[in-house]
Amino acid sequence: GDKVVVGGTKYGTLKFIGQTQFAKGDWAGIELDEPIGKNDGSIDGKRYFKCPPQFGLFAPVAKVTRV
Repeated sequence: GDKVVVGGTKYGTLKFIGQTQFAKGDWAGIELDEPIGKNDGSIDGKRYFKCPPQFGLFAPVAKVTRV
């Protein structure tokens, strides 16, 4: 539930952190403040968190900073 920024430009709320089926490593799932995302919190039919369409974004944990 922390407020975060991805890549210094995309602001939102942290909804998920951990391993995923779509890529190796630790990933952060973010519900963005604006509809500039790529999903609704699910990828390839697997739900990691819930948010409106185009508000969801996954990013490597290293690219996410708490604000």
